[in-house]
Amino acid sequence: MRSKYALNYIPFGPRALLINWPASICPEILKDIVALKSTLVHEAILEHVVAYHSLTLIFHQAQDSFDFWINYVDEQYQQAKKTPKIEPNIHNIPVCYDPELGSDLVALSKEKKMSTAELIREHSARKYLVYFIGFQPGFVYLGGLTPKLHSPRKSMPSKHVAKGSVAIGGAQTGIYPADAPGGWHIIGRTYLNLFNPSHTLACKYKSGDFIEFTPISRKEFDLNQEKMEGSTHKIKRRKDDAVFKLLKSGIYSSIQDLGRHGYRAIGVVQSGAMDQISARLANALVGNSPSEAVLEITYGGLQLECLSSCNIVLCGADFSPKKNNLPLEMNKVIGLRRGDLIMMGQRKNGARTYMAIEFGFATELIMGSRSYYGPVTGKKRLKDGDLLYQSKNQICSSEVPKVQPNIVSYGLSKAFDLSHAGETIDFSISKTTVLTASPGPEYNTLKDSIKKSLNQEFTIGANDRMGYQIIERIQNACPAIYSSAVLPGTIQLTPSGQLIILTNDGQVTGGYPRVLHISDQSMCQLSQLISGEKIRFKILSIN
Repeated sequence: MRSKYALNYIPFGPRALLINWPASICPEILKDIVALKSTLVHEAILEHVVAYHSLTLIFHQAQDSFDFWINYVDEQYQQAKKTPKIEPNIHNIPVCYDPELGSDLVALSKEKKMSTAELIREHSARKYLVYFIGFQPGFVYLGGLTPKLHSPRKSMPSKHVAKGSVAIGGAQTGIYPADAPGGWHIIGRTYLNLFNPSHTLACKYKSGDFIEFTPISRKEFDLNQEKMEGSTHKIKRRKDDAVFKLLKSGIYSSIQDLGRHGYRAIGVVQSGAMDQISARLANALVGNSPSEAVLEITYGGLQLECLSSCNIVLCGADFSPKKNNLPLEMNKVIGLRRGDLIMMGQRKNGARTYMAIEFGFATELIMGSRSYYGPVTGKKRLKDGDLLYQSKNQICSSEVPKVQPNIVSYGLSKAFDLSHAGETIDFSISKTTVLTASPGPEYNTLKDSIKKSLNQEFTIGANDRMGYQIIERIQNACPAIYSSAVLPGTIQLTPSGQLIILTNDGQVTGGYPRVLHISDQSMCQLSQLISGEKIRFKILSIN
């Protein structure tokens, strides 16, 4: 019988269900999780996220109740008398344990009172279990490190860890799939690409697999590294086909659509428009499907030159847009001719403006989305001088729509209620913004006094596409948790008592208690707030 653990089911926002096993990092528990996951195949389930002792089911649509899904999972878990044994994949990864590539190899050897040769033997002699993938796309969390090599993370993280670096952190070892800051001890490097978004199988490692490390010489590393470099493929576009040239890219502008879904299991975040209400509205007004790519302009500052006649719409934040120094109206179709200049001016309200162009903006479609996200697209924002292109693959009238479409029925998911929108959306902030939230997985571990403190007024601090920090601190008496799934809208409580609201480019797993989860529609409201503005949470329970 496989059903040997008592599972705990916790609703995680309106579109996810968290399934917890006993809180332990244990190969047997992981094997049980992977076995159950293989049976949970249903068209309503968008994706699964495995962590140390949990499995999170993410659904395509918001759920009114999770009773059906709890019963469904429980039946799948209980009824199987015999589960076919799943043979795990074993991957071999060549590693060059050279002090120039493993900057902490010598120091860690001295700390462990062993020679570098002995440390290399200890590290490469074992088979490591892949627990899950997170932190970065393709970053594998491996178990099985000998206690001889356990080492606390660095007190001061390194600002730059090279792609392919093999490292030790705590009781784990892992591999950095891309350049990044990091607090683990670097002992070597591999030339292999652990994550390649241009491949059909972007990451070949999965929970339950095993990884072995094979030491190689510096000569072999350098030879293979040269072969791997310069192999990336980029779509080349003719400059004459561009529709816009960015004279000033603004503070932070990028191309976004509805996001990249179904890849959280390999560490790929959702991305997509932060304010999907405004992005969808802009597309609807210009006659596009909701999924077309738009230009997301954060905090204004944009100036662009039109290179080809087109129709556009501006929705969301109002930064006093002008065409050839004449004011432009928000939420209306605007016809542009070659040579027209568009610029954003003084902020009236909001934080993010969305420009939709008829047929949509054309960027490379990677993993089902055109949304910019550095680890996937190689580019996370636009810069001065960039050219923008218009998609030509959609059959659509080039005339300005004479009748405004019915926004409520325009392909919007159940999560968004635009019945209040009318022809415009008001982003002016004159008082505290109330955000609808539901209890997070660790909410019930909070003391009543701490729960009560979540009802106070809070102030928005530093923020970006990864998350919003809250200035006020609250008490944190939550027990520590093992890393588990997080989602856009998850509110984490750090050891210092700071609340962090994760947004579209936030990581897929995290180790801070998840005390609340904000609704999709309230996330759109949040994306239009700037530092210093006030929010309050309206906490609603989920069945």
